[in-house]
Amino acid sequence: MNERLMLLTAFICSIAGIFVIYISSGVIEGMMQPADSISLEDEGRNIKVQGKIVDYYEGDNIVIMEIEKPSVVKVVLFKNKARNLSIAEGTQLEIMGKVEEYEGSLEVIGNRVRVIG
Repeated sequence: MNERLMLLTAFICSIAGIFVIYISSGVIEGMMQPADSISLEDEGRNIKVQGKIVDYYEGDNIVIMEIEKPSVVKVVLFKNKARNLSIAEGTQLEIMGKVEEYEGSLEVIGNRVRVIG
């Protein structure tokens, strides 16, 4: 009987753990938000944007990109976040970062970037 109880307890804990991880991943990942729906209300909020690079500038310590999906949003990456990232026009990216206002326009300060196509 003790083995059965331990097995049942382990199973319930495993299911509960998987559920907690699933819920946590949604909170951590942030909301998938199209570039055209970013507004001033989103300032300071963490979001995830997917789109295609339509233009970019690469400086010493910074990369500034314009990502299109369906409209264009500016993404700023610091070189320490863009290591080993192949940047070229037409590359599909997923960027997670914080929405900030700079000189009257909104931009995403990227924290995590990955190539998706």
